Amino acid sequence: QLACPLDLGCHSVECTVFICCSEHRTRIGHLMFDTDYHPYLFEKRQQGTSSPAISLFLFGFLSIALLTTSLLINYNLVNDHAKFGIVSLEIAFSTEQAELIMASWNDFQVKLATFQLGLDFLFVLCYTFTLVSWAFHEHRTIQEKIDAQSSLKIWMNCSVQSRSNESENGLWFKKALAKFAIFAVCCFVLGAVCDCAENVGLLLQILASRATSKWTIACAIFSYTKFTCASIGSIICASLFVKNRFC
Repeated sequence: QLACPLDLGCHSVECTVFICCSEHRTRIGHLMFDTDYHPYLFEKRQQGTSSPAISLFLFGFLSIALLTTSLLINYNLVNDHAKFGIVSLEIAFSTEQAELIMASWNDFQVKLATFQLGLDFLFVLCYTFTLVSWAFHEHRTIQEKIDAQSSLKIWMNCSVQSRSNESENGLWFKKALAKFAIFAVCCFVLGAVCDCAENVGLLLQILASRATSKWTIACAIFSYTKFTCASIGSIICASLFVKNRFC
């Protein structure tokens, strides 16, 4: 069993190891080194690894609880005019449709809709923190691989031209993935801003008991934007999760 002579490691990075002698160097195979034994990266992993994981779990659990509560409240807002409850009001592009939906709710349902929108601000905070933490976690995992590969490139002279090009391509690909993780964070933040703006617009209309064309169109645009941003960001993070764990 061979070990790295410098006790270096690179998570999921394949290295070519050579035996150097006075006459020649001979490639003896490809080894996989784990960053857990990398002295520099191990120190980085120790910093704040457990705390973010616990926070991610807690906020994720709280997000699910708030989502379940919102769905239960929304169930009481469903009728012939609002087939998706408050969501029907969110995506209503016309003033007539928005006023028809609000007129179909009785006083108790109007209070429920107002309460749900107020609760949604807390839900936005929780799910945004959860999703952004997830994206940063995947980014940190990719960055560790980049650091490990860069460290090996500097500290170990084990590159044949073809293998060197392979390593450069792999490093470029990982840096691109890291940028995708940051893009996912931007999507989540933009989605959260749109969600809050949408809630403000809906509250103003419900409390005034009348819909305005300006807020109706704005709320619909904000609604579609938040769903799009959340979907894009989640797809990116799910893809990075699969790539980091299984590829």
